[in-house]
Amino acid sequence: MTAKNVADIIRTAQVGAARRVSKRLEDELEERKVAENANRFLDVMEDSFPDFAAVKEGTKSPAELRRTSLLGSATMVRIFAGVYYELVIADRESGERMTDGEATDFFKKLVDQMEAPIKAKGPWSKAPFLDSGMAPQASQGDIKKMVDIILEWSEDGVPWEA
Repeated sequence: MTAKNVADIIRTAQVGAARRVSKRLEDELEERKVAENANRFLDVMEDSFPDFAAVKEGTKSPAELRRTSLLGSATMVRIFAGVYYELVIADRESGERMTDGEATDFFKKLVDQMEAPIKAKGPWSKAPFLDSGMAPQASQGDIKKMVDIILEWSEDGVPWEA
């Protein structure tokens, strides 16, 4: 990942996929809190997805991850940062937030759906993916749409378990 990708992921874990960081908001954010939320998100990803842990441990290369998993896409990781923000950090309408453990349990339900390229009739079939099926579209609107799809699964249940 590039430094810009990492910064985008950290920002998304802090403020969500739909919000931009203005100069005023940047001044209001506490560096320690931003770092804490980023570390919590990355720990959830590592605990949720064995492929992430394998890259960290050096048993899988980043290149191999990019060839076989949606998690090899920085955009997909940013989408998960947005989902994490909405589930764990954001003030929700229901007032209920998930714990990191609950977010991990939910993300674990998605492990088998991270295979790349996506299947034409799989759960991602209505999501905005590149024609290759290896990564989602990276526009702000498409990222928000992907976050919303995954959030819906967190509320209604994942479609492959129905």
